[in-house]
Amino acid sequence: MIKNRSHRQRGGQDNLLGWTIFLLLLAGFAVFSWVGSFYIFGHPERSFSYAVLRTLGKIDSPKRFELTKAPRGQFLDANKLFERYGKMPAGELREENERLLRNYLRNYERTKDLVPYVIGEFTVMGAFRLGPNNFFTDGVVALARAKENPSVLLELVFPSAEADAGQLERMLRMGLDLKLARTLDLSALINARIMPDGRLNLTAVPLLYGSYTSTDASGTLNLEPPSSLKISAGLPILNQAAVDEADQRYAAYVERNGQPVHSPALMRVQRTEAVEESTIPVARAVPVNRNGAASSATAEGNVPVARALPVDADAENIPVRRAEPVRPTAGAPESPAEDAPVRRAEPVVPLQPFDAAGDASAGE
Repeated sequence: MIKNRSHRQRGGQDNLLGWTIFLLLLAGFAVFSWVGSFYIFGHPERSFSYAVLRTLGKIDSPKRFELTKAPRGQFLDANKLFERYGKMPAGELREENERLLRNYLRNYERTKDLVPYVIGEFTVMGAFRLGPNNFFTDGVVALARAKENPSVLLELVFPSAEADAGQLERMLRMGLDLKLARTLDLSALINARIMPDGRLNLTAVPLLYGSYTSTDASGTLNLEPPSSLKISAGLPILNQAAVDEADQRYAAYVERNGQPVHSPALMRVQRTEAVEESTIPVARAVPVNRNGAASSATAEGNVPVARALPVDADAENIPVRRAEPVRPTAGAPESPAEDAPVRRAEPVVPLQPFDAAGDASAGE
């Protein structure tokens, strides 16, 4: 009896210990899920987080912005960019890059940070076709050097459809001038890297995804927002070997051709948009006052139309001008005199009926 009782007590203790461990595991899993969800939603710039958010449909692809609805930002030229990012400590620069990419992936919806926009004049050193192993999988990236500060290199991404990538690569040839103006171009900075030789390598993408043409009429290119991104490829897009190769080729180009005085330039052009018939403004009808004058509150562009006014039936003193005879003009044939006799109208004799024999019966 005593042995059975002690056996049941040990069995109850074992079950209690097992349930305690199970509940602790459930609590740990709940805490892990809660913390993990915050981490995933809070860091879409991480490859795993971005893949989960895309699978759940919780993050959109980069979208095209209108010029008047673009996120607020500040326009920085090469000197200001080098002053801000070229001297940042490694840890601070890493955090800054995560913040820049995170805001871009969220389409700048959950941030109050000012977007750094790159402006100034750059010279293309080379163009590289993008592929499935790059951060941006379609389009072309141009490596350019700032004219005002050669220590600043810019990776300007031109996302496009696969069919337009060849035309892009031909247009973005070596020596082409890139003029990024604050009135037309909104090239947002998404990454900055300090190279081993001390130069600053920037990565930017135009948020308007507009159309561009070259001054030498080599064609027109249309950009499209990227439909997919490979976050695991990381930024910058070009590695150090590709930058060194572009440096060597550009140095040989300058030695062979010299610095061109007037180089072809890439300029942004406005897209042609169809106007719907329902959006054409039509002037509204303008009311007229009782006195016949148009209302003073007419809208700009509306032309008042005078309406017909009724005649007062009781008016008896309305002067009527007497009819005057028409005088013959010089050289015209003379009209008959006023006292010339007028021939009297004569009655017409009625026709007589025919008889049965077909002869007319004359009235003798």
